[in-house]
Amino acid sequence: MKNILDFNLEDLKLWMEENGEGKFRAKQIFEWIYKKVYSILMI
Repeated sequence: MKNILDFNLEDLKLWMEENGEGKFRAKQIFEWIYKKVYSILMI
């Protein structure tokens, strides 16, 4: 199993495309994780 926190944006784009989702969703997810959720975890 892969940990989504180990993905960079390009890896996430590729994974999304391979799994039938649009590549644009990768940026949405990446930003959500690193700007919102991950920043909360760092408090």
